Amino acid sequence: MVTPVFTTLGLNGSRPYDGTTIVKADIFALSGLVGSETLSLGGAGTVADKNVGTNKPVTLGTLTLGNGTGLASNYTLAGGTHVATITPAPITAALTAGSTGVSKTYDGNTLAALTSSNFALSGFLGADSASVIKTVGNYANKNVGNNLLIATSLTPADFSVGAGTVMSNYVFPTSVSANIGVIKPASLTMTGVTAQNKVYDATTLANLTGGKLVGVVTGDAVTAGTLTGAFADKKVGTAKPVTVSGLTLGGADAGNYVLNASAVVATANITPRPLTVSGITAVSKVYDGTSTATLNTATASLSGLINGDAVGISATGSFANKNVGNGKTVTLTSSHTGTDATNYSFTDQATASADITPKALSVSGLTAANKVYDGSTTASLTGGALAGAIAGDSVSLGVPTGTFGDKNVGTAKPVTVTGLVLSGADLGNYTLPAAATNIRADITEASDHWQRDCAQ
Repeated sequence: MVTPVFTTLGLNGSRPYDGTTIVKADIFALSGLVGSETLSLGGAGTVADKNVGTNKPVTLGTLTLGNGTGLASNYTLAGGTHVATITPAPITAALTAGSTGVSKTYDGNTLAALTSSNFALSGFLGADSASVIKTVGNYANKNVGNNLLIATSLTPADFSVGAGTVMSNYVFPTSVSANIGVIKPASLTMTGVTAQNKVYDATTLANLTGGKLVGVVTGDAVTAGTLTGAFADKKVGTAKPVTVSGLTLGGADAGNYVLNASAVVATANITPRPLTVSGITAVSKVYDGTSTATLNTATASLSGLINGDAVGISATGSFANKNVGNGKTVTLTSSHTGTDATNYSFTDQATASADITPKALSVSGLTAANKVYDGSTTASLTGGALAGAIAGDSVSLGVPTGTFGDKNVGTAKPVTVTGLVLSGADLGNYTLPAAATNIRADITEASDHWQRDCAQ
């Protein structure tokens, strides 16, 4: 009997980690075949454990040879060297927004705060698991925007594996990125804006000074626009609110900020504008027993009045006394009218001057008596009352005398009246004609007896 002689073959294969100890025939290559013969291999064997390793001894299990170009009966696996290498399985990672998203307020840097919920790992086998414990990533740039790229590098120290999971059984990713980031504008405030007090000028313009941006990241190029201020109205007032406009930002980094305009508050005073009144004239008058003066305000000049403002002047005047005089001082008392009058502080005209001229009186009821020729020009007067005197004034008429133009007999002869003079405390406030006119009387012939007596 002939004892068969078999050629011993060896197996060498490799597969990725799959969480089992099974090594299937399709991973192996046969070594030791004679010449160019080929054989097939079927079934599966096992290795001692499931973990990654190199040249791990293989237990043949159901691994069997099959005919190829050569006969399987000429070969044997028994006694051969059979090894398998298990390589790490790949793990993939993705960045996700998670339940809360990945966002921050602009801070001038590219750092992104991450949590484990922002990482999704896939590729684990069986009950194996791991999580990412890294908390920092980087935005592509520092600037404000949505759907921004965030990337982070990963090292083995950035992973925490679950119970029973052998880290070396996997190839973990070294980086991950996704467009999941949001950088929101940082809020700036402006401090130190001061509205300047002003003298009323009929406008609502308010001059502003100061103004400093607070909250700008050091090194950023951000500037504030030119500020303008406006009062709510043009009127005089204290601590009047000023609306600030022009609250805009400029500079290369302006897009990373918003300006809190509501926080900019300013107040200021509008004080009355000086206005000097002049040119009011007093009207001369004929004595009327009062000290009241009539004024002409149409000639008034308002120095300091802004064109278009509604301001009017009314005034009353009073002489120091009622008596006649030239260039008498008139004391003025002024009041101010018009919708804009309260916006001015007035320096009123204090005085003016005018004359009080004497009031002319006349004499009424004065008559000359007819007489019989007596050789003289004397005329006897009766009656005579002052006309035109102010009630209550102390003025009276002196005793007048009458004189015919000659002594001769005649009818309706003119009588010259003299001695028309005034007396009393108020006489200086009046004038009276020096002589009365149109007074006439008759001188009739004397009797013969009178004539003879005169002749003797």
